[in-house]
Amino acid sequence: MPALSPLTTRTRRKVPIDERLRSWDLDMQPGKPRILFQSHYSDSKKLGIIHHQIQEWIFQEEEEFDTTYFISDDDEENTGSETPFDGKSGNLDTNHTEVKLSHGDIVKKLREVSSHLSAYPPSILFTSYIEAFRQTESSNHGDNFRDSFAFLRNLRTHCQSDDLKKTSRHIERGERKTHRRHVEQINLLLKEHSCLQVVHLVLASTPNNDLSDNSFSKLKNHRNGFLKSLRHRNNAFFGTVGYLWRIYYHPQVGFRLLMVILLDPGQRKGDVDAIATEIGEFWFREITNKLGVALTLSYDREHRSENGDEKELSSSRSQVGKVCCDNPQDIRRLQSLLDYLSFLSVYGYYAPIPDDPDKKRRLPRSQSRGYGPWRRNTKP
Repeated sequence: MPALSPLTTRTRRKVPIDERLRSWDLDMQPGKPRILFQSHYSDSKKLGIIHHQIQEWIFQEEEEFDTTYFISDDDEENTGSETPFDGKSGNLDTNHTEVKLSHGDIVKKLREVSSHLSAYPPSILFTSYIEAFRQTESSNHGDNFRDSFAFLRNLRTHCQSDDLKKTSRHIERGERKTHRRHVEQINLLLKEHSCLQVVHLVLASTPNNDLSDNSFSKLKNHRNGFLKSLRHRNNAFFGTVGYLWRIYYHPQVGFRLLMVILLDPGQRKGDVDAIATEIGEFWFREITNKLGVALTLSYDREHRSENGDEKELSSSRSQVGKVCCDNPQDIRRLQSLLDYLSFLSVYGYYAPIPDDPDKKRRLPRSQSRGYGPWRRNTKP
């Protein structure tokens, strides 16, 4: 008798975000020669480092905060210059003991953070501390951190404000709710089918670096056409019983659509990579008129599969493949993919700034809550 609820929501907090994002990052299209596209894993590490750096700036006792940061340039030669945020290597030295920092040191670190976040347009809304940094910088009106201590003071106040905490809790609550619905949806399908063929793809409307706001509307329209095709008996989608999707932002290439398609292996037989390639070809030819991108392979995983030992092959494939509810290893791989889908929130949300300053910024509903079953396609 299969387990009633093989998937859970409890694993989401147990693995570091950048590790989970690396696990299922797709950056290659099938075909020869294989083209390697920009991965988003490295950027997630940088955002994680920035998050930790801002935490270090603001979570100190008042007296310790003043002692650490309120130092004039005249005292620079008596202060340490090492910092836990290494802008060249992008590594965070967690064993570093904080020393007094000069105004010049702080300004350098603030500018490094600002430079990286400038790759994200104002329409991308982050959560918690990173968004607080951007808003504090914006309120300084191009001050360029000339008064670094005042900036840190304002940042500290902003991060501890009730408005920021309320917004962060609201967004995180929405993420947990969506994640729970995804888990419940697939558990219901596993009760009905016992096994699923799981395919996931990263789709884009254009291979060019289109970072404009219009690119979101273009990708959303392409997504609508793609989902509409799921309702018809198209060969590419034959055997589909469910799907999940999410739109997210990549700072080098713009908006991308992640699709997870669930098929009945009794109806749709064949190699999972071949199925992913067929669906990707449909996106490329039929939806984007040969202008889009469909990534189905991970260079890192394909490389490990080709060079690893036999014990690692099953966990190194780019695609999840066939998942049966009585196989713990299959369930762990699918669970990992669902957590990955949830963790894409680290890249922020598309939230256009309204023309009317009195109106609140709102997240488009057509961004991260997509899922559904299409059982009509199980009949030939």
